[in-house]
Amino acid sequence: LAAELAPVFADVPADIDNFDFAVSSGLQPRLWIDAVSHVAMGRDRRTFRFLKDTRIGRVVLAESTDMKPVADAVTRYVAERVVERQRVMEGAVESAVTGLHRAEVREAEPPLQAATRRNGWTTFFAGLGLIAAGALVGLAVSLVLFWDRIAQMKISF
Repeated sequence: LAAELAPVFADVPADIDNFDFAVSSGLQPRLWIDAVSHVAMGRDRRTFRFLKDTRIGRVVLAESTDMKPVADAVTRYVAERVVERQRVMEGAVESAVTGLHRAEVREAEPPLQAATRRNGWTTFFAGLGLIAAGALVGLAVSLVLFWDRIAQMKISF
């Protein structure tokens, strides 16, 4: 697969350093495309699986026992990333990848601030209530722990 994709890798401009194009060794060798995507062999050693790591988990972009569909998917992915980078460098805000608009990505992220803000007095009284609840719990625990001593003090008076 790396040999078949060599012309694609050679066509990527040298000033773009987003791509790795390296084969890692180990029990499960992988052809790394960039920092978040790679091609791995399946357990049967015949299946090629093109994977991408995202915030919500790993996504299978292509999977086949034939090398050609996976090579085409990798070629398309590299081309989309190059075009997307060029558009960002030119100042365009649209994504080159269909369906990956910024509005959709923003929905997947947790909000930076709570949607409803409390006023200052509500926050103050909520904090005061927590302190009072903690004091009551501390008083109850103290009474339970020192009940014997408190009972002896009542008897001696």
